[in-house]
Amino acid sequence: MSNNVKNIANNSNFVVSNNNHQQNVNYHYQQQQQQQKQFNQQEEQALILFYIYEDFQNFLNLLYQFIIVKEQFKTDPQNILVSICENKLITQMNLSNSIHYDLSKNQKNSDLISFLKKNKNDIKKNIRSVCPTKCDKEIDKYIQYYENICLSENVQIYNMELIPTQLKVNFNEEVLQKIFPQIQAKYNNSTKEDKPKITNLPRLYQIKSNSYQYQQDTFLKTENLKFQQVKKREFIN
Repeated sequence: MSNNVKNIANNSNFVVSNNNHQQNVNYHYQQQQQQQKQFNQQEEQALILFYIYEDFQNFLNLLYQFIIVKEQFKTDPQNILVSICENKLITQMNLSNSIHYDLSKNQKNSDLISFLKKNKNDIKKNIRSVCPTKCDKEIDKYIQYYENICLSENVQIYNMELIPTQLKVNFNEEVLQKIFPQIQAKYNNSTKEDKPKITNLPRLYQIKSNSYQYQQDTFLKTENLKFQQVKKREFIN
């Protein structure tokens, strides 16, 4: 065999070998890209679940809180604590409205859009099972807002106005700082550093249980405050 023929054969083998190597590189690159895409979608799904369920938990906590404070002061409905708790609930609902609006507008991937709708519908179908069964029209109005505005498939911004309040000159705001923020901190386990995981998806009965405990803590704190106020009046008199 002449040297030219050998060179041609060697070059052909080199080209075939090089092509096979390039095909392997392309295959592994495509596999990595596919895995990264799948991982990114799972991360996006985890964030969607985190925002939906964390927001619903916050709404339900403040709903239960408002209900118990309203009940505790049913003989004094104008008490400043009632108004403050109601405004906390309204503020949370306005925030919920914005969160769900952003979630719906930021999803461009059709799979993520379907994923978002499915999980919102799951809550919407079961919202009445975790909300208090016996509630007046005022409470029901807030449940309907969350149900029909926040959990709507076509979310629009619709902010509710806060209840006007007139704080008394001698009202001690430090007392409130000792009551409600401490309770909120106990149940607000998420931080900016947390990375939500799909495996942490809570069950609805867990959400209801958390809100009920939140309500009981509020009840004890408020009863203690009322007791201190009575003692203070007795001391003054």
